[in-house]
Amino acid sequence: MIQVNFKSNLKLPEINLQNELMQIAQRIIIPTMQANIENSISIDGSSLPKNEPGTIRRKNRITSRRIFTQKGSIRAGVPGLVEKTGLTSFGSARPLIDTGKLRASFFARPAGKNKVIITIAGDRKKIGGYLQIGGIQTKNGPKFYRFFGVSESMKKSAINFMREKIGQLLKR
Repeated sequence: MIQVNFKSNLKLPEINLQNELMQIAQRIIIPTMQANIENSISIDGSSLPKNEPGTIRRKNRITSRRIFTQKGSIRAGVPGLVEKTGLTSFGSARPLIDTGKLRASFFARPAGKNKVIITIAGDRKKIGGYLQIGGIQTKNGPKFYRFFGVSESMKKSAINFMREKIGQLLKR
């Protein structure tokens, strides 16, 4: 009988990736989800459903009353001004664009060693769940706004980021 014993003298450092995971959440995942909403792109890369005419009318009324009232309101007030000139508003017909509260409510928090959770704050969490999971009932069936999650491109970016960070840690 032949027996081989192998003992590694390689000492790997204890790696804590909490900071890197938070960076992935804050620099890759959250900004990409926000950009996707801004551009009406779902988490799988397809288009988000178009808003119903009643929703567009409601959003025009809301945004036209917010001229110069709070941070970021200059852009929000433009649809009302544009509407008076007969031009097309650049924001009211896009899904999930109203006051920007949903996009601004995404945040990440630590949840134990080497774990970060990305979630939605406040009342937007309920609304987000309704839009993504429950769907909006229309005469043609439910519409689902799949805006929250991790896409394949986000995964690739996160993996590339982590490979680079782990390589840096192992070189020390």
